[in-house]
Amino acid sequence: MALREGGELSFSAYLVHLPVMSGVHAALAERTAPALSLLISLAAIAAATLIWDALIVTPAARMGRRLSETWLLLNRKAGRRWVQSQSPSY
Repeated sequence: MALREGGELSFSAYLVHLPVMSGVHAALAERTAPALSLLISLAAIAAATLIWDALIVTPAARMGRRLSETWLLLNRKAGRRWVQSQSPSY
């Protein structure tokens, strides 16, 4: 289960890592040692990944599932009406 969740979070991490690292580097480049700057970047990337996933990815996936379920239900009902209208009356 943990591997699956890690895999799902990897896309969010991919999206946020470069802007976060660039921002941390710009803010701390001359003030801290490179190793400390890297550790701060990794912590900031982890936090931004979790926030991005909670505020963007999860709600978007939920909305997509609802829309596709609604679309399938509407098409199933429309298909039944079409089949019934095409049936010969005896």
